[in-house]
Amino acid sequence: MFIWEILLIISLAGIIIILVRRLPLAINQVRNEPHPPPLVAVERPRQKNKVADSLVAASEPPVSPSISIAVTPKQKETATIESAEAAYKIGDFERAVLMYEELVRGQADDLKLRNRLGLTYLELERFNEARDQFRVAVKEGTDVASHHANLAMAEYGLGHHLTAIRHLKRAIALNPEIKNYQNLLATIEEERG
Repeated sequence: MFIWEILLIISLAGIIIILVRRLPLAINQVRNEPHPPPLVAVERPRQKNKVADSLVAASEPPVSPSISIAVTPKQKETATIESAEAAYKIGDFERAVLMYEELVRGQADDLKLRNRLGLTYLELERFNEARDQFRVAVKEGTDVASHHANLAMAEYGLGHHLTAIRHLKRAIALNPEIKNYQNLLATIEEERG
């Protein structure tokens, strides 16, 4: 019975993520406003990974609040935290990655930016690059539960279940209040058999 509860929680988290990403388009439709111009990146079908989707939902909040904007291919945009967040929120992960990479090059010691870049890599299923960013955040910073959880997600995506379990256990030790970490740990351990 416990596994069904975990699966229900993970499914609900996935639905919430989908709804949040689609909210700006739905608001435009309700207001009868024209659709935003097409985005630069072409959205490709994404394989469902319930564990990874749940960890993204449980990770730290965005670096700063922003509004969703769409940029046409002809517009040139300077990378700012707000523009990177806006691209991330509307699901334009290719554009968000480019902006976060530029921001990290300019501020290599900003661990929150590295964490956001890693989360964006995860959305694109670029697990090696995500792992590299989270490793720096874990190694250079103070122990932050979300950094360990995100590193666990990247390791899980690479098929390194034991390493993922180790980092999830560290995240739980640092912040036992986040039940998603415990649920995900149980799911991965059960999956391993």
